[in-house]
Amino acid sequence: MSTLAHWIGPEPGRLEDISLDLSNAEVASTTPTADMTPYSSEYEGYMGNYGNTLDRWYRRAALVIWPRSRGFAGRAEASPGWALDELAATARAGKIAEAREAARSLESFWHAAGRYPGQTELVGKALEAARELDDAQVATMLLRPFALERLVPPHGPAFAALATHYGDIWIDGLLRHWTEGWRPGSYGLAQAPLEWFEDLPRLCAALSVEENASTAAARRIVELSWTMFASQVAPALDGPLTSRREAWLTALGAPCSGIIAAADGLESTGVLENAHKLARTAGDRAHALAMATLRAAGTRRAGFDELALYCADRIRALLAQPQRAPGDWSIELPTGCACELCEKLGTFLRDPERRALDWPLAKDKRRHVHARIDEAELPVHHETRRQGRPYTLVLTKTEALFERERLARERHQADLAWLTDEWKVST
Repeated sequence: MSTLAHWIGPEPGRLEDISLDLSNAEVASTTPTADMTPYSSEYEGYMGNYGNTLDRWYRRAALVIWPRSRGFAGRAEASPGWALDELAATARAGKIAEAREAARSLESFWHAAGRYPGQTELVGKALEAARELDDAQVATMLLRPFALERLVPPHGPAFAALATHYGDIWIDGLLRHWTEGWRPGSYGLAQAPLEWFEDLPRLCAALSVEENASTAAARRIVELSWTMFASQVAPALDGPLTSRREAWLTALGAPCSGIIAAADGLESTGVLENAHKLARTAGDRAHALAMATLRAAGTRRAGFDELALYCADRIRALLAQPQRAPGDWSIELPTGCACELCEKLGTFLRDPERRALDWPLAKDKRRHVHARIDEAELPVHHETRRQGRPYTLVLTKTEALFERERLARERHQADLAWLTDEWKVST
């Protein structure tokens, strides 16, 4: 396999960055590679499960030849940006039929355009060409390979013009194609870049400068964004707020804030209602996400007022609860398993007076108890006393139980003070 990285086209002296893979059957060379000097090599010694390896890289100059009938498609496969510029220029010159025919010649390989570098620039060129060609089917073919997160604020006017020109049904179909890649990824969030959600208000503002069609497109983008975000986050809001989950939810504050701000600017009441409903989900995780969203918003905005009031009310309710007595060692085991081991573990943890438990258990059963304690980050020290059969699992509740509650109370007080100062919630 060979790859062309640059070439000089028919225009004298014009160097283009390209990416074109060629099979061995497509390459004829007069000098064998073995007779050439590599510009780089890399040696790796014996690794235990495979032998020594030596990789070499070579550069060649090549003359690229194809039939005249395939001239445009050949260059387009290597340089999609050039092709889009040519299509737009040909259409602007009044040769629309010729431009459409050239665009159709790309269909067999154009699906790969979404993998080329410089996606943001390519989307801008594709939007311009799609408008100039004035053909809904060809426009869909040119734009379909890309993803919604490649649409950025500078593209707003061009995308708005397409929405006005081709209509709501066409735009809705394109947006569905563009969000097909928004699938669950690692740690329960889709692959769409979170930073893109943060910039959603600017994009929607750029889209809303035209007529109703472009505003409707902006609302649809916000709806799709919220649907993806909520569908992946909502199931993760159930359970204890561990340090790992808190860090993850805090990182989601800015993306969530971006979607809510965009919805507020477009008066997308359905998205706003669903966002507030998600934040009102019972539990510490939802509260952590809501507070992170408010802090990311920074200053008071109308779309966030209800969220701020809810957070303030919840904090007041938490602060009104009686503080833990000095000798109260009770700990609540999060739900998730109803086996006999967890039932006994829960009984021990809930006991306000009992602090330690010596528990003879086989290895697999000790592993299960270890996992429940570690997953929930319970303030319980566990170690195995390796005497007798089976070994004994020794559980001990630690002073961190009281320290955590003290720190949590201090944080709630600080959060309420911040909400009172920044969001003007009543005390």
